Amino acid sequence: MLLEAGADTAATTNAWVTRASLAAARDDMVGLFQRVARQREETRLSRHVALAMGHHPRLGEGSQVLALEEGVVRMVLDLV
Repeated sequence: MLLEAGADTAATTNAWVTRASLAAARDDMVGLFQRVARQREETRLSRHVALAMGHHPRLGEGSQVLALEEGVVRMVLDLV
């Protein structure tokens, strides 16, 4: 939109930083935040599945999770 309006692509800040380098840095940060969010969600889901499997009568055979009351497991699953 700015380019269509005739923005000066060679303009710099007082520290001689170009708009292109600022945009690239922004894109890098956005990418980083997205990767971190994905990793956190994958970790959360993995923990959720592991706890649910541990509480399953057959899949969790021998699991310490089976010793937990169902209400406790549900509470933990809601928090994870």
